[in-house]
Order: sequence, then structure tokens, then C-alpha cells
Amino acid sequence: MKIKYLKELFPFWFIGALCLYIFVLWSRVVEWGLPVFINNHLNDFLCIPVVLHLSLFFTKSIKKNSSFHLQWKNIIPVVLLFAFLFEWFLPMMNSGYVSDIKDVIAYFLGALIYQLFSYLTK
Repeated sequence: MKIKYLKELFPFWFIGALCLYIFVLWSRVVEWGLPVFINNHLNDFLCIPVVLHLSLFFTKSIKKNSSFHLQWKNIIPVVLLFAFLFEWFLPMMNSGYVSDIKDVIAYFLGALIYQLFSYLTK
């Protein structure tokens, strides 16, 4: 039973997304030059599917409803919250954060890809 939960919590794509995220962070630390798009926007693209997957997993666990799926009405507020926090509020409060419309686009594309794959794997 526990293995089923681990497989559901950590599917292959989730582990891959985390590995890519860590790789991008590591490449910044060692100052290994990555292409600009990957260095600046890949983690923004990956974060929404990861957050949505964890949200879905814990919602299913709490509600004890394995057939529950996130709908656009659940996803759009998450994307808007990330856009507001990381692309408007934090850059306004701290010069260490940079506002970039491409990051907002990456959030929405991540949500779109997540939703497409969730419908394909139902």
C-alpha cells in the first residue's frame, strides 16, 4: 500500500522535474553557463506542475477521493498567485527579485502542459 502512495507522489516526470531544477541551481552555483532560456525560465516552467501535482496528491489523500482531478478553476488561481507574488510583489519589495513577463508565460505554459498530461493520463 505504501509503495502505491510513493509511486503516486513521485511519478517519473516529477522526479525528472526535480532533477532538472536542481541541475539548473547547481549550474548557477558553479557558474556553468546554460542557455539563457534554460537558466532564466526553466524552473518557472517546472514549478507550477510540481506545485499542482503536490496539491492534487494531498487533496486526494485528505478527501480520500482517488478520482479527484484539478480543473482550470483550481489551476488559474495558483498561476495568478505565483505571478502576483514572484513577478510583482516581491520585485517591488526586494531588489533581489526581478519582474519578467516571460516568467509569467512560463507559469501559464507549465499549467497548460500539466493539464494536458493530466487529461491524457486519466
